[in-house]
Formats: sequence, structure tokens, C-alpha cells
Amino acid sequence: MIRQLCPSFLDAITGLERRRLVRASRQPGEVQFHDRSVICTAALASYLGHGRSEMLSRELERVQTERIYQKRVFLVRNPGFISQPGTAYQFRGGRAL
Repeated sequence: MIRQLCPSFLDAITGLERRRLVRASRQPGEVQFHDRSVICTAALASYLGHGRSEMLSRELERVQTERIYQKRVFLVRNPGFISQPGTAYQFRGGRAL
């Protein structure tokens, strides 16, 4: 089912992620944690066999040029599942990584 998602869905995710980043940039504090990023969307596009759209490519270039993310990452111990009740997104075991 997930492989049938259309490329416009990936652009919708890209736009949402950009809006969240812009909103977060207006918040106080030097360090922010983000649970999703345009990099994850690029990985999803690749997994689905879709090329990168113009919008996705521009956003990837922007986060790299503006150095939005640090190269050091913070990893949280995996609880063994990723789930959001009421949605189609639920993965268990190895697929959760």
C-alpha cells in the first residue's frame, strides 16, 4: 500500500516539514529536536521508487546551504515500535528502525 503513494503526497510532507521548521525557528532556545525532516522524506521517496521532485530537491538544498541541521545527531532508544493511533503509520520490529 505505501508504495502506491503518489509523488504529490511527498511534496505535501515536504511543505509541512518546512512550515514546522520555520515555526520552530521563531521559538526561543539554541537547541531544537525534530522527529522528522526533509531528509526522511527523501529516504521515503527513494524507498518508494520515486525520484526527487523539484520541491523536495530545493528543500534538501536549502537545509544543506543554510546548515539547518548539525552533523551530530541525538538518538533515542527504540521502543520496538513506531505508532500513531488512528493513522496508517504503524511499524513493528526491524521495520521501525
